[in-house]
Amino acid sequence: MKKFYILLAILFIGKFSFSQVIFQEDFESGVIPTSFTMINDNNTPNSQIASLFPTAWANLVDVEDTSNNVASSPSWFTPAATADRWLITPSIAVTQNNILSWKAVARDGSWRDGYSVKLSTTGKTKADFTVNLFSITKEDSIWKSRNVSLSAYSGQNVYIAFVNNSNDMFILDVDNIKVAQPSSVNDITADNNSISVYPNPAKDFITVNSIATIKSVKVYNTVGQVVIEKLVKDNVAKIAISELKSGVYFVATETEKGIVTKKINVL
Repeated sequence: MKKFYILLAILFIGKFSFSQVIFQEDFESGVIPTSFTMINDNNTPNSQIASLFPTAWANLVDVEDTSNNVASSPSWFTPAATADRWLITPSIAVTQNNILSWKAVARDGSWRDGYSVKLSTTGKTKADFTVNLFSITKEDSIWKSRNVSLSAYSGQNVYIAFVNNSNDMFILDVDNIKVAQPSSVNDITADNNSISVYPNPAKDFITVNSIATIKSVKVYNTVGQVVIEKLVKDNVAKIAISELKSGVYFVATETEKGIVTKKINVL
């Protein structure tokens, strides 16, 4: 069969604690809260899962942990098509040093959904979401904790959109969406989840987003040569890569908590 409901319920816990939670949704009510906005595409879910998705996103039971409910979105359509299904939070008043965190998983390891996380400071239409916070082409088939810094939006009201943009995959699950303030910078550890690099693959530029303040970003080729180096004093860095040849590179991001290296593909 093409698709299988196979999921390992392994939860990766973030290595920082929070002193103040600004917004949180764990989807345990059994329905998508009415405070969320959904935008649907015109695609028809495959008949084997159609009954689960009367809307763009649905509240489903975690397959492995039946005591847990999650927000889910399909990309398995008849005929095959690219998903464009949006789940948008209510307005969130961002305070100093806030972190957006969530968990996500692709329900089928052979057909792994990708998605993007976008931000708007103006409204809830697609055109309002001009900031890309995070993007991944294939989410893992075990639960992954993800997080990005919202420090650039301190004092503003924002909307966060989770967008399933996969083509002919299966089902994406998202859970435990939270915006909160760490109890201190010392609670942040330079682990793999503390830094995101996107888009990947990339062509003209990449964005590096870190929970801790970035000191520098270095891009290495496969023989260990530094091909790009940029000094930074912010949580976000935009790096131009248009001069790089197509291939595999490694992005080493240094913060006050250490160095995290991620592989990217340049088109």
